[in-house]
Amino acid sequence: MRIALSTTHFGLPHFVHAMEFFYMAAEYAVLNPDEEVEVVIQPHVHYRSRYVAEFIESICRSCTNFRVVLSDVNTDDHPPKKLWTIIPYSIKGDTAHARCYQWFTTGYRGANKIRDTIIPDSPQSSIPRVGLVNRKNTRILLNADAIQQAIEEELGLSVDTTYFEDKSLLEQARFFKEHRIIISPHGAQLCSIPFAPDGACIIECCHDEWHPMFYFPGLSSSSGKVHVMLCDDISIQDGQLVTPYSTELRNKGIRQKKLNIYMNTQRVVQVIRGYLNDEYSASEIHCM
Repeated sequence: MRIALSTTHFGLPHFVHAMEFFYMAAEYAVLNPDEEVEVVIQPHVHYRSRYVAEFIESICRSCTNFRVVLSDVNTDDHPPKKLWTIIPYSIKGDTAHARCYQWFTTGYRGANKIRDTIIPDSPQSSIPRVGLVNRKNTRILLNADAIQQAIEEELGLSVDTTYFEDKSLLEQARFFKEHRIIISPHGAQLCSIPFAPDGACIIECCHDEWHPMFYFPGLSSSSGKVHVMLCDDISIQDGQLVTPYSTELRNKGIRQKKLNIYMNTQRVVQVIRGYLNDEYSASEIHCM
């Protein structure tokens, strides 16, 4: 099977969209080990980042039936298509349906196989360890220390805090796999969601200016994770998550500023407590 990657596919060179494509291709390879999977990339296509390059290397090393080649040949034997799905969103007790990316096509099977293929030596967390992945430059979770303190004092859970800017793919993947609860601002570091344990809880902290419901909620949903988006004054309009502030920016033609985030510590504690009490399902996205 040949899969062609061109500039018209997936919104390249955006890092997240590159991972959409390679997760899809890797899913097919790991679930069909007797079939050759060749990804053909035209030389002018820009898609690489350190994370993407290391993901490709890991899959190629683990799956002898997967390879990536550069070629000027225009092949559309199996042109990839961005997949969308409709999932329910629970917003402050009400349920609405909206579109999001469907990163994996085989339910949880493909995501789990990729995780266990790339990091088979790293056991899944069987206890509710909490990992907090902050950012160093934009969308910084400003009160991460206060959130960590509240979790440790009120829930008795230890919190491991880290940054991914200088971490390899394997370091990021192992961090996710070793923590059942992940707290993080919205950002590319959430591309490692599939490596988290089965049924893990992903708490995505968003600023009112930007909360793309179609990005990482779909990654969690298609890989069997509970996904909670924390954002103030949130609602769904025309299939999009909006707040008064985001609507104001959009009306001015401003998409996003990547503003830093301050999150109410009690809201995070409440979400974790609810997750530990089995109050949330992976079959819907929880917006609070």
